[in-house]
Amino acid sequence: MSLRCQGVFVGLLLAAAPGVDSHAAVVPRVRPAGPAAQLESLRREERGPRPPPADAAAARREAIALEFLRDHEIGRAIEVLSEAAGLRPQSGRILARLTLAYLENGDFEFARAEVDAASDRADLEPAPAALWSEAAARFAAVNRLEDAIAAWELLERGGNGEGVPSVSARIERARRELAVTPGQRLRQGERFAIYSDSAIPEGVLAAVEAHLEREYDRQREFFGAGDLPGSQTVVLYSGRRFFSLVSVPDWVSGVFDGKIRISIEASSGFDQELASVLSHELAHAWIRFLSGDRAPGWLHEGLAQWCEGRRIPRKDFHAVFTRLPVFSLAEMEGNLGRRGDRAVARANYAEALGIVEYLVFTHGEGALICLLHALSGGAALEDALRREAFVTAVEVVARWKAWAGV
Repeated sequence: MSLRCQGVFVGLLLAAAPGVDSHAAVVPRVRPAGPAAQLESLRREERGPRPPPADAAAARREAIALEFLRDHEIGRAIEVLSEAAGLRPQSGRILARLTLAYLENGDFEFARAEVDAASDRADLEPAPAALWSEAAARFAAVNRLEDAIAAWELLERGGNGEGVPSVSARIERARRELAVTPGQRLRQGERFAIYSDSAIPEGVLAAVEAHLEREYDRQREFFGAGDLPGSQTVVLYSGRRFFSLVSVPDWVSGVFDGKIRISIEASSGFDQELASVLSHELAHAWIRFLSGDRAPGWLHEGLAQWCEGRRIPRKDFHAVFTRLPVFSLAEMEGNLGRRGDRAVARANYAEALGIVEYLVFTHGEGALICLLHALSGGAALEDALRREAFVTAVEVVARWKAWAGV
């Protein structure tokens, strides 16, 4: 019997029990008025003989808008916050909340207009640091770097940048990125927002988009998931100017940092190597999403290689690791944060893929997906490994070594 059925059954028992007044036993629940009712009540007050002061009316609208946001009624929240901003246009907090509501709704131009409205006011009241910081992060996540800079500058102007690490450094990095990516064009779809340097031929851009669309469907089926949240930002660079700016080694042609960033030699066209890099970086987006951004580096890199189709035959592992060291999972995690040593990187990538291959061989692909979900649910890596693969972090490396003959 479901909990719902149990609840109905108990209610019937109370109603039918001898000596129990069924009317007295049922106490009606008084629910607080929802945001729509609160808003209507406020508007009636404003039309009455004693309307509330503008500041109080704005504050009440802000609170009502937060209720609408909690109910996922973003359009109503935007409506009410716009009214609040009209009543108190100097409130940085209200303008920041309105900016975030527009961003949540995907209305980036309107969001930027609110940032500009805040920037233009000499009497702007500071907003909590977290609000403008979140707005800047959301702008940056979709590659709207000028908008992100404007939001970060509001933090600095209000003296709230102290509550956010490295605001000045983020602004400087965004400015440097803008300087090395002039003339980018945007190809916006439902799943992908693809920014590309003007030097990349249209044919290559179209092939990239088509490959990503196919891979999205394939990987979604592999991971047994719904859709990724929002459209994924992809940035295609002609050459390595940006990668050099952020110190990415010259043997790395793709990076995932919340955006899929790919370095392309415009003259090379679309080939299998580029297709593999795109598949690899897209897999990182799925892994990050499904694990709640809690997957360790070795799992990220091993599973992303598996998704791109890379394999090391079991019989070949011994030859690979006669020249390369074997690391613990903790050592791999530290090494993957340092990209400088190519030999160490090759060892980490080969071992990460090897462990994924071993787990697939012994437990199937589903165990890896379950591992991601366990991490997303808050499990520590050690507990997730025990639950889904029946091994500890030490044992999984030892058993892979024995399986691979390393």
